Amino acid sequence: TRSANLPNGVRLQFEREKTQMFLSDILTSPSKFLSKYVEKNYIVPHVFHIPHVLSSLLPKDPPEKKVFPDLRGQFVVSNISRFEGRKNIEGLVKAFLQFLDICDDSAQLILAGTSSVDPLTGKDYRIQIMNLIPETKKENFLFFDYIGEEEKRKIYSASDLGVMASTFENFPVSLTEYVMNGVPVLCSKYCGSSDFMERPSGLKPFDPFEEGSLLAQMIHFYNMNVDERKKVADTQRRD
Repeated sequence: TRSANLPNGVRLQFEREKTQMFLSDILTSPSKFLSKYVEKNYIVPHVFHIPHVLSSLLPKDPPEKKVFPDLRGQFVVSNISRFEGRKNIEGLVKAFLQFLDICDDSAQLILAGTSSVDPLTGKDYRIQIMNLIPETKKENFLFFDYIGEEEKRKIYSASDLGVMASTFENFPVSLTEYVMNGVPVLCSKYCGSSDFMERPSGLKPFDPFEEGSLLAQMIHFYNMNVDERKKVADTQRRD
């Protein structure tokens, strides 16, 4: 309705961007067929196709699923999403490495999801993320490939905080599932899930364009007591 009142050129651009955002938010990258379909029928010059499944460029054997460890007593941050550039998992990993040095060197970061090929390097994006982690910190990270409902429930149960580090994001299903499972979430102020965080809950969305903002909010949550963390979870679930 709003787009109908816009100048024709602006309206067309709006519709193109909306289509791209929709394709990005349905938790699968467009297939080659769908890419061509959208280009033809929505008059989009080019829909960037990133293979969602492990292609021939990726390792023949994806990382094995580890036996889920007992993480009781440890501070656990987790992220369930695809390994691809727009998810900014690299930013989350770098912030978490700083968190380990500043707050808690026994904390754990769980990263779960299928991987894609980095279009700039032609390499497996998850492997590139793994290579960012120093050998001395590798025990603080758990990597999973595709996970089913049973594994997701284990991650939700173990997590103190769910983080979506994307600069821009519509309304990811995984963050809704975190909230419904009683796990507080942290996301960018430009993420649709920031709606969970608009009311005073003690935790604010981070600013992706402000250096150290994600780290600061992780530290802020870590320093909350049990009752304060529960208030965050209850407020986000209610809203």
